Amino acid sequence: MNLRWQGYRWGAAVFLATIGLMLGVYLLRDVLIYPRLKTAAIAVCRSELDLHLGLGEISGSLFRRLEIADVQVSTLEPADIQLNTVIAKVRLRYRLIDLLQGIEAFLAGLAIELEHPVVLIDWSRPSSAALPGDAQEAFGGLPEMLPRVSINDGQLDLKGDGYRSRFDGIMLSSLTGSGKDGNAFKIEVRDWGWHLPPLRDGRVEARARVDVEPSGRLVVHQLALNRTVAVEKGRVDLSQLPRSLTFEAQISSENGNLVLNGRHDDETLWLNVAGDDLDLALIEHVLDIPEPDLTGRVALGADIRLPYANPELLHGRMDVRAGAGQWQKLAWDHGAFKAYAEEGVLTVSQAEWQG
Repeated sequence: MNLRWQGYRWGAAVFLATIGLMLGVYLLRDVLIYPRLKTAAIAVCRSELDLHLGLGEISGSLFRRLEIADVQVSTLEPADIQLNTVIAKVRLRYRLIDLLQGIEAFLAGLAIELEHPVVLIDWSRPSSAALPGDAQEAFGGLPEMLPRVSINDGQLDLKGDGYRSRFDGIMLSSLTGSGKDGNAFKIEVRDWGWHLPPLRDGRVEARARVDVEPSGRLVVHQLALNRTVAVEKGRVDLSQLPRSLTFEAQISSENGNLVLNGRHDDETLWLNVAGDDLDLALIEHVLDIPEPDLTGRVALGADIRLPYANPELLHGRMDVRAGAGQWQKLAWDHGAFKAYAEEGVLTVSQAEWQG
């Protein structure tokens, strides 16, 4: 027999056997592959992230797309921060061959769709103190290019000791593009409600553009509440989560100019406020205090520490300079006011008014 012909036969047989094996594995992926993927994912979440992971049915082509139903994620007990997440469906679209170029290339080509995710984060439990010598978790940063993420009809419920904020009807979409637009997202919230003493309870519709930086900082552009731009630009730093987050915002409108810088942790809000030409009538719209009946415009500076569980123990100082205005029947042409609060006691250190 011709040796060359025999080699061709053997090569063809190996090729057909390989194709048959791959086809068999693909057709039996529900039995051979997906159960092992589930087991591996659950084990990694438990051992590396201290999270319980539950996965429903997995379907798809494996090489290009996967669909996972009924995804459940929750913290393992004991935990300072309680997390519970349920997602009706997760769809992943990707090119497995991109892994040959590295994980960054794979993530840049990955698209993630979340259908009706419901997330509850509860900070109301007391935080455990770190023991001497315990390693502190560090934020490792984000990839230069994030996956394209979309959320349809999401819900986020944030609960703390004395406060709560809930977002319903969350819609998130990636703004396609290259360069600086690669990590830009558009977010819309149908119903955002909050209880954050001493602020007045509120409920609004919200939308904004958010740029995500690798450092973990979010840059917010044109935050609109009920279709009116409330914040021209703001920043939120997530690099210290879950213990705390810092933020800043610039607010410019016909009601005055305001710059906010603050830090939130699971027990306290720290806030620095600087304002110019502010309308005093805003106080009764923002703060939950009985009928202040104030008119006029002021410039102010304040540093505030607010314990969520005991807002009456507010601590801080305030410096106010006012033009012409009125409080109930008391009118003035201009004035100055300095005060500080400590352990629930408000002390006025200076008050000058000219009528």
